[in-house]
Amino acid sequence: MGEPQIALSMYDHVSQRVNHLRFVNHWSQKEVALRLGMTPTSLSNKINGTSRWTLEEVAGLADTFQVSLEYMIGRLPLDSAIPATANKPALEAGLAGSVGRAGLEPATDG
Repeated sequence: MGEPQIALSMYDHVSQRVNHLRFVNHWSQKEVALRLGMTPTSLSNKINGTSRWTLEEVAGLADTFQVSLEYMIGRLPLDSAIPATANKPALEAGLAGSVGRAGLEPATDG
């Protein structure tokens, strides 16, 4: 029957996306915090759910990682974003349609 589905809150989706995007961009938590203008401790608390993300922070994350707000809140597949540090998609080119719907430019081979 497959894996059981666990409903994530919007805040959990944002935290999941931050960790995923940090990984694919090879950015440390400290680097992301500095880019957002917050302390590494504050970012850690938000990722761990100790404190909640504000709309301004989620918008800042979307700008920093060059993804849409829809992606950040979990309305698009996790692996549909292109790393901000590369011109290649997170997955094979077969997801180019998903990437386009994410509000991102699809990767090109040129």
